[in-house]
Parts: sequence; structure tokens; C-alpha cells
Amino acid sequence: MGPNLRYRCPWCLRRGPSSRLVLDFVVGLRDASDRELPLLGGESLAFDFLGDGEMASGFRTPAHLTSPPGDDRLMVVRTVGVIEIIHLDGSTGRFLDMVELVKQDDEQGLLGLAFHPDYADLASREPVLTVPHDPEFGGHHNGGQILFGPDGYLWIAVGDGEAPQEAHIAQDTGDLRGSILRIRVNGMPLPAGYTVPLDNPFSNGPATSRPEVYMYGLRNPWRIAFDVGPDLLYIADVGENRREELNVVPRTAAGTNFGWDVLEGSYCRRTDCTVVMDTTVLPVMEYDHDVGAAIIGGYVYRGVRAPTLSGRFIFADFEGFIRSVKVEGGVAGDVQEHFPRGSLFQDSDNPGWITAFGEDRNGELYALLWGGRVFRFEAAPPPGAP
Repeated sequence: MGPNLRYRCPWCLRRGPSSRLVLDFVVGLRDASDRELPLLGGESLAFDFLGDGEMASGFRTPAHLTSPPGDDRLMVVRTVGVIEIIHLDGSTGRFLDMVELVKQDDEQGLLGLAFHPDYADLASREPVLTVPHDPEFGGHHNGGQILFGPDGYLWIAVGDGEAPQEAHIAQDTGDLRGSILRIRVNGMPLPAGYTVPLDNPFSNGPATSRPEVYMYGLRNPWRIAFDVGPDLLYIADVGENRREELNVVPRTAAGTNFGWDVLEGSYCRRTDCTVVMDTTVLPVMEYDHDVGAAIIGGYVYRGVRAPTLSGRFIFADFEGFIRSVKVEGGVAGDVQEHFPRGSLFQDSDNPGWITAFGEDRNGELYALLWGGRVFRFEAAPPPGAP
């Protein structure tokens, strides 16, 4: 892919004793289209549009898509504070309206949604965990991904809040910002909130560290995803002005430091980074800002509609390309470009910037566009097919 590409709360809602819906306040990014474009290797991939034209313009500023356990409905999270439903027949509806509770501005808004494995329905809300971000810094770098891991715990990706460089927030395990948090909400009667798993790296100290912190040294993780088979965690971390990075580590790699804000990817931002380099896990892939501007993390594809993507991690960039990469043995390679940079923009009324990817209960992959459109990945029909 050229010389510049390197490889190497939340809120809790519930009905009944165990059903919980977890939401995250705080926004997004942006890019995609429904046209067919060539894949490297001579194959092609299509976005299959879900719903009718009216629906396409109704979901502006989406930040996330998911499905409840055992449910085929697609839930689209919008930063304005609402969650929309897409049914199998393409019809739509509203699942939840929290506009009055959400501040949506620039990178702020409703960013995440995680259904508890025993989720049943909505009823009430209780705050579980609050991570303060200093408004003086503009409300940026919130992260916002929340999901239940294969271990049953709630994982929360938090950005550094655009804290000033001299604060070293992301290197401070006594601060929840710039970190991946891991907490236990199962079986916790409200409003108790949560407990901390005993195998979290700082659960037994030191006293200067927060026990919720599981991994740290991140700037703005947008997004994180598990690949359950090999038990890996993928973290796409948005860089500042030099590098975009993809980190892939075992899910059990507690205490991992990804280097920000001493390092940006593998680039040293200090006069001497030797000490940090010895204790930092470097990204498996990074690219410069002459390639893109802000990485948008997706998923390792495990669906059936686009078999050529099987086992590959799908990601995008704010500036409008979609690529995939194969990660094996901690090494990233075979990067394929599915939609070139700049090919996906539509028009100012319906911009094609990708805000996020989504995954349904069957492992099928979706792309969410800033202008409000939702597309599903499918293999393109062979030439000449109707």
C-alpha cells in the first residue's frame, strides 16, 4: 500500500432483576456509498442499502449500530440522543429518545450502546460510571465505545479528553481517561453500579491507580472490537497530526500501555522515548496523514454475505476510504483497498463520510454514513447477473 503504510456511563436501563441496556454519553466522526467499486485482486464488493430513500435521510449523525441478543432488529445510535430501529422488512421506528438528556455538539453526543446478555426491555435509567472531561478542552476525544466482552464484563473505551500534552493524562493510570476500562455490572443491584474484576491489573493497587483501568495510553479509541475465536482485542486509535494506528492484543493483555501521549503510533513525540518504548506495545499497523486523517475502526468479519472478507479486519478513514487487513500472529499484512480515498463522498446535503461500522447478531457488517444512510456489506453479483 505504499511507503506510508506500516505493518507491524454509561447509563444502565433495565426491566426485571437482570436485564440491562447500557448507554454511553459523549461523538463521532464521519464516510461511504452504494456504488460498486473494485477490490484488489479483481473481486468486487457492494453495499446493499437497507430501507427506502426516506429512511436514508432520517438517521443523520449515526455513531453506532448493534442488535439486541436474539433479536434481528438493528439499533442505530444517533449522537443527538435517539436510538432508531431498522426492521428486517426495511421499516423503521424509534427505540429510545434521550434528546433532553444528551449534549450533542461537535464530538459530543450519544456515542455507544451495549445490550446486556440478559437484556429484556427498557424501564428506568441509573448512572453506572461517570468519566469527567474538562469542558475547557472543547469536549473532544471522548472515545465512547462500550460493549460486553466474551468474559461477560463491560468494556469501555475512553479518550483523553483532549487534555494538554503536559498533563500526560493517558499515561496516568490514576485517571480514567485515555484508557480501556473493564467493570462488572452483572448481578449488581441498582444503584450500586459496578464492581471491579479481581484480575484487572490495578485491582489490588497501587493506590495511585484506578482499579477500573485495564489498558491505557490511548488518545481517542474509535472503535474497539473483539475477535472471539483467537481471543483478540482490536483498537483503532485516532492520532493527532502524524499517525493513525491499529492495535491488536490478546484480550487478556491486562496493563498494556499503547504509548500515547509520549508516542503517536511508533513516532516519538519527546526528545527521548527509550524508557517508554521498552514498556509500550506498538501498533500492528499505522499510516501517515498524507494517507488519511482519522481511523474508523470496524470488525473482524465473521458473516456469510461477503465471504472474501472472512477473517479480515475492516476499517475506514474519515477522509473516505475503506480497507481491510489480515492480522495473524501479531503481524498485519495483505491490506486491501475496497473503496479508494475520496471515492465515497456524495454531496453536502447527504455527505458520505463514514461515522462508524456496525455488526448484527449474525456477524454481518454495516457502514454508517454521516448523512444518515445505512449500508450492508455483500458480495457483488457476478458480471451479467440481474
